[in-house]
Amino acid sequence: MSKRINILIQTTIPYAEDDWHVGRFSMLTDALRSQVDADGNAIYHITTRNREADANGIDPVLSELN
Repeated sequence: MSKRINILIQTTIPYAEDDWHVGRFSMLTDALRSQVDADGNAIYHITTRNREADANGIDPVLSELN
């Protein structure tokens, strides 16, 4: 088995029911998660999240990415 590819799908704004949120990417997420290699192993590890800024406006996940 080869190493799975990590993918982060994240919105640029916080969650809002009647606005943009990561749930709107559900078809993309499902399509990527359904991809398997010849042995039936998942190719991608998908993480989905909305932007969540701290009191200083910094998103803890995005601030740690290279």
